[in-house]
Amino acid sequence: MKNVFKYVIVDDNDTDRLILSLYLKDYPFLVNKATFSVPEDGLIFFEKNDADILFLDIEMDNINGLEFLKRVGNKVKCPVFTTSHSEFALNGFDLKAKDYLLKPLSKDRLHTCVENIRQYLEINYIAQAYGSDSEQDIIMLKSGTSYVNVNQHDIVYLAALKDYTKIVLHNNKTVTIHGNIGSLLRTNHFNDYVRIHKSYAVKKSKIEQISPDKILLENGVSLPLGGNYKKALIELINAPLKLSGVAR
Repeated sequence: MKNVFKYVIVDDNDTDRLILSLYLKDYPFLVNKATFSVPEDGLIFFEKNDADILFLDIEMDNINGLEFLKRVGNKVKCPVFTTSHSEFALNGFDLKAKDYLLKPLSKDRLHTCVENIRQYLEINYIAQAYGSDSEQDIIMLKSGTSYVNVNQHDIVYLAALKDYTKIVLHNNKTVTIHGNIGSLLRTNHFNDYVRIHKSYAVKKSKIEQISPDKILLENGVSLPLGGNYKKALIELINAPLKLSGVAR
């Protein structure tokens, strides 16, 4: 039996709400639990209920979508923002939104969003069945015009590419996303990473050895260590490390 996922819509625009509702009827594995035009009513609903997916407008009267999601907290597994302004996207991902949809809604773009979220949720249901807590480990990232699910344990390091960031995985695969490395490091998904060079950042717990001019990761990958980052790096490291040629 295939999984069925519950979703909720909160949008104070009648036309946008109706279009989204109609498009979502094409997916038999999605079940609408509630639809709200008044965000305060949605908050009351989530006091006693939860949902797998929340389609949430950002620009609403009284309570905007960003504040709404903060107040709902972990009652929603996959928040999806709907907005007319792409500049809200980074704030959305900082709140662990799984995706954002630009208005007017595109049926093809919604399909990509829904299919990626279905994959994400199915992975987590399987993980829960085997007693694994992997939900917090999987993140959804936009690469070009598509979205991919990435397990954070598979990430080796981040590499800066001007306005883009290349995420290097343990199997030598890469995912390139729009957004500079500094902005990415300010999001919740990467707040345990540290800059070691103007072009590189790594997860602190992955560092095996610090040398005067390079970093050795636990999987054997060696990356350059910028002089401007060395002192701050050593101060940030909490776990005991084997230091080679660097004074404690």
